[in-house]
Amino acid sequence: MRPILALLVPIAFLGGLYFYMEHRPRAAASLHDFAPTAAEGKFSLDVTLTFAAGPDEFALDTNAAPSLLVQLRGQDVLRRRDAIAPGEPLHLDNLTDLRAGPNEFYVEATPADGTQLQARALRVRIFRDGNPLTEETLWSEPGEAVSGTIAVDIPNWAANEPAVDATP
Repeated sequence: MRPILALLVPIAFLGGLYFYMEHRPRAAASLHDFAPTAAEGKFSLDVTLTFAAGPDEFALDTNAAPSLLVQLRGQDVLRRRDAIAPGEPLHLDNLTDLRAGPNEFYVEATPADGTQLQARALRVRIFRDGNPLTEETLWSEPGEAVSGTIAVDIPNWAANEPAVDATP
C-alpha cells in the first residue's frame, strides 16, 4: 500500500502542476487583450523645487547624472543636468504619451549641496488644457534627494460625454 501511495502523491502533484501551467497562459492573455486609449487634450507639467538642485557630485558618470528627472512609464519626459535655482518653476508643455486611465510619473531631484541635513520638497502640477488635474508635493528625508511617484487618473472624455439625441 505504501509504494502505491508513494507513486500516487508525486503523480498527483506533477499532474496538478502540469494542468496549471497549461491553462494559466490562456487565462492571463485574456486579461490583457485591450489597447490603451490615448488621453485627449493638451497636457502640461510644472515642477517647482524648494532647494537648489544640481547633478550628483558622487555619480560615476557626472555627464549623465541629472539634477532633475521626470519619467513616464520609464521614458524621460524631462531631464535637466544643469543647476536649478530654488523656487524657479519649470514648465513643460505638450506632454505626450498620456493614456486615459491611470498614469504614473517618477520624479527625482538631487540637491546641489548634499551636506545640509534638512528636509527638501518639490511640487509637481499636471494640467489638462490649462486646468489642474493633480498637484502633489514630494518630501525627502533630511540630507537625501527627493524622489517619488505621482499617480494621476485621467478620465476619458469620450466615455464621460452624454449621448446626443439626433432627432429634431
